[in-house]
Amino acid sequence: MYRSHLDGVPAFHFTDSGSLHAALRFGVGTRDESFRSLGITRLVAALAVDGTRRQFPGGPRLGTSVGIEETRFTVSGAAEDVVACLTALCVALSDPPTERLEEVARALRHGGGESADPRAVAALNARYGSHAAGLECGEHGWHHLPTADMASNAVLTSTGPDPSAPGLPRSPRRVVR
Repeated sequence: MYRSHLDGVPAFHFTDSGSLHAALRFGVGTRDESFRSLGITRLVAALAVDGTRRQFPGGPRLGTSVGIEETRFTVSGAAEDVVACLTALCVALSDPPTERLEEVARALRHGGGESADPRAVAALNARYGSHAAGLECGEHGWHHLPTADMASNAVLTSTGPDPSAPGLPRSPRRVVR
């Protein structure tokens, strides 16, 4: 396994044959949302994925999940396609495309999926009250959120061919044992 950094984000890569599988994880989830902003993490993630998928029709497989403690984006496919898709996804996350906001929000409302399993949130709320991991209210709920530096709250993991590509700055790689 190799460890490096991509634009300040820790990156761990295990070289293997076949397709490249990458996961970009952020330590932000529903625990970071207030009662009034519940679902905003899912909406931002869905907007970024929608915008990225529109750039790569039939391209690499792109998925997302928003849980209580993390938001994860997964991409699988040919190495150069995965690198291009991750680059586009990062651009979309830094400036979410809002031209399809209504359609994406409607799809989320009618899609039946929640940001987190409501049973887990209910259990956390019953155990810790409304100021715990399941639901945080008021300004105090934002203490988990990263400041302007999202790189300090993210990690990239990948398995497959070496994803090095022009345009993706990489620090010297170190073997992790």
